[in-house]
Amino acid sequence: MGYYKTALVCTNGHPISSNIEDYPEDFQKFCTRCGESTVSQCKNCQSKIRGYYECEVVDFTPYAPPSYCYECGEAFPWVENSINAFIELIEIQGGFSEEEKEMLTKSLYDISSDSPRTQVGVLRIKQVAAKVGPEIKGLMVNILGGLATEAAKQQLGIK
Repeated sequence: MGYYKTALVCTNGHPISSNIEDYPEDFQKFCTRCGESTVSQCKNCQSKIRGYYECEVVDFTPYAPPSYCYECGEAFPWVENSINAFIELIEIQGGFSEEEKEMLTKSLYDISSDSPRTQVGVLRIKQVAAKVGPEIKGLMVNILGGLATEAAKQQLGIK
């Protein structure tokens, strides 16, 4: 039986450390990649962000920050930031109603978790992608690559 170490992640989702307890020298207040502040606990319930899983089996899989808090289910700031950036792109593109933007926001949450609604979110995002220009579409793919679950990425054709 193992246990999770505490991770340190910037609010844009860049992992700083997957084990801040054992490597306190890795602590930094701001991300060196983007300059955003770092967090090690959920802003809603103050539970520690799960990092490296300590157990008898060595795992060489690179650490990827979770999208949602295991304790309260709230989205972490990097999910919110990605969704807000995506919606800004849609606003730059123009031609979408407030109702469409609201539905798209729900769809972005749907693809950031594995659930029965994930496929609905994928379909809606594909519909939006068909309405935007190539430059916006490329930027959308970049954001979706960091937001979507592996299953959603596969369905969206994102690597």
